[in-house]
Parts: sequence; C-alpha cells; structure tokens
Amino acid sequence: MRTKSLATFDAFVEAFGHRYLQDERVYRGVSNVDYELVPSIGRLHQYDEDLIDDYETRTLDEFKRRAVSYITEFPTNDWEWLFLAQHHGLPTRLLDWTSNALVALYFATASHTDTDSAIYCGDFKRMYLGGKEVCGDARRVTVNPDKMSPFNISGVYCISPAHKHQRYVNQSGLFTLHDNPCKAIPESQLQMKYIIPASCKRRFQQILAAFGVTRLFLFPTVDNLVRDIRDNWDDV
Repeated sequence: MRTKSLATFDAFVEAFGHRYLQDERVYRGVSNVDYELVPSIGRLHQYDEDLIDDYETRTLDEFKRRAVSYITEFPTNDWEWLFLAQHHGLPTRLLDWTSNALVALYFATASHTDTDSAIYCGDFKRMYLGGKEVCGDARRVTVNPDKMSPFNISGVYCISPAHKHQRYVNQSGLFTLHDNPCKAIPESQLQMKYIIPASCKRRFQQILAAFGVTRLFLFPTVDNLVRDIRDNWDDV
C-alpha cells in the first residue's frame, strides 16, 4: 500500500479527479491516521476474540426479536437483517465504505481536528445478492441470500445494500463483509492511504460545506437540520 499526503484541496482533486468507467475503487475516511480497518464488532476489546461469534449471534437475534416493534419493512434474510443492524449502530462484521471520495473526505476531517487523518482506497472482490449459488470470476461472485449465510464466507468482499435509506443514497454507501471481523484488512488489499494533516481539516470542511457535503446531507434527520441551522446562525 502506498501513502501520499494531501495538504491542499487541489491535491485532493488531483488524486481523485481521474476516474475511469470501470473503476470500482471504494474509499473510507478515518479521523485518526492510526485507525485500523476493523469492523465495529472487532473493536469490542472487552471481549476475547473467541467470544465475538457468540456476541454477534446473540445480539443480532435480540435485535431481530425487539426491532419488529419499530420497523415497517421487515428483512427477509440474515443479509438484510445485518444491513439494518449496521444502519442503526449495532456492532457487526460490516465496515462502511463509500464510492464518493468527497464523502470519505468529510468523514476524515469532521472530527479530531488536532490529529492527522486518512482516506483509504481499496479495490475489493465484489459480492452480489441474487438467485444463484456462488459463481462468477475470481473478483465477482453471486450468492443466493436464502441459501448462504453472511457469517459463512471466506475472505473480504465488497457488497452494496439495497438503498432503502436516504442516508445510504446520499453517502454512496457500501460495505466490506469480513470473514474474521477481528482482523484489520491486510495492506496487500489496499491501494493507497492518503494522509491529511490536522492543520488542513478545518479548511477542507469549509470547502465541503460550500459544495453541500454537510452532516445534514449525509445524515438527513430533523435533529441535523436544527444543527445545520444553528451552525449557520449562532455565530453570526
């Protein structure tokens, strides 16, 4: 994996502005340059690694039982339940990525303003949910979601959920699905790590806001609408 510093927005544009038709790169912005690419369930350090599978099974089962009182569109298989649980913050073996470099820049620069941040660039094997068994070439497989479990895969795959939530649409969101959620993605599976100096974060956030890439755009809720209004008016 190569590394490169992005100290200006011009450097960002130069790095990400040359896209190709078949380009399937994905990006993840992290607020601390030292953060490893580990799914949220693998960051539960209070549990030994051999207890994570039990934690995952039990918490997802409880989520299935208790979420029915709060949702109107019910998942039909474990894949959809896993996507829904991830959406609402339950620790899972999924890791959030985006196909939009501007979104990755937002997440890299929105917090920890005194710490260097990073944008990771990866190009992973793709997994699609369909009506067939596992098939395809080495970089693309299709699985039957009713016959194969997301907890019984080998390797790390990139998978796109059905965009049922505006948040995922606005974020151009997708996931990596990990066979071992306690281990970081190997550097051999990553193309680039772009380092963003802490001193540049505030300026990057100002530029993103000018282009409409804000917290309200990425997380469209009434609470964030109020936050957006106050950000615009309280310091006038």
